[in-house]
Amino acid sequence: MKHSLSGKSSDGPAIAGPLAYLVLLATSWAFLLAGAGLGMSSMSTFRFPPPTPAAVRVDAWTPGYALTILVMWWVMMIAMMLPALAGRKSGLFPAAPNPVRPVAPRPISMRFCLGYSLAWLVFSLFATMLHHGLEQNGLVHGRMMWSLSPHLSIGLLVCIGLYQLSAVKRRAARTCHRIDATRPSLRAGLADGLACTASSGPLMLLLFVGGAMNMVWIVALTVVNLLEKRLPNPRPLSFAVGIGCLSGAAWIFSGTHGAETL
Repeated sequence: MKHSLSGKSSDGPAIAGPLAYLVLLATSWAFLLAGAGLGMSSMSTFRFPPPTPAAVRVDAWTPGYALTILVMWWVMMIAMMLPALAGRKSGLFPAAPNPVRPVAPRPISMRFCLGYSLAWLVFSLFATMLHHGLEQNGLVHGRMMWSLSPHLSIGLLVCIGLYQLSAVKRRAARTCHRIDATRPSLRAGLADGLACTASSGPLMLLLFVGGAMNMVWIVALTVVNLLEKRLPNPRPLSFAVGIGCLSGAAWIFSGTHGAETL
């Protein structure tokens, strides 16, 4: 361990950020696995589209319930997005200089992570309002939190699929791909986080198709987001996800159309 002239450890601040990052990430996933404060479990399924039980609606979205849903979305976004920050330009902990690789990875900055997380709070506010509207209109199940409407599912899959194939997605992905989580700046984290919501935010709306608390979809989208940020060229992956969304829409449409003709 290195010491400064004053006798204090110089590794303390460098280690504090990565430790806080790991604690935040672990706490977020633990909160989700425990039910995200909703007292619910068994909301996961591999079926696509998910089963359509009888509609359940929360009649009164009290301020307390709305806050719970907001916290659920925000913690979920933190859990899904933070893994990608320990990426190509940073290491979790400071590394010793390497003569073969003179520039060692710098430790991740907690101030950057905080700003990045605040950007996803903005997205979570939007998702909460959308969640309320869809549920109150009987389009999303009040308990399972997945789509009850094939038209809603098809619409979301088509829109998200086309976005994944668009030039707008490519530009947003390039911006998000260049983020540097080692910068000790709250403002930089907020700015880069808002840029990344443009890249990954639409994809997160797939949770309304598969279930906002469906751990199968949460893990799958976390992996996709991580790969989009870490791969040197994420374009083929984004293209494949877009084609997958459009194929899923076609699958639901064919099933719905077939049922109507019987």
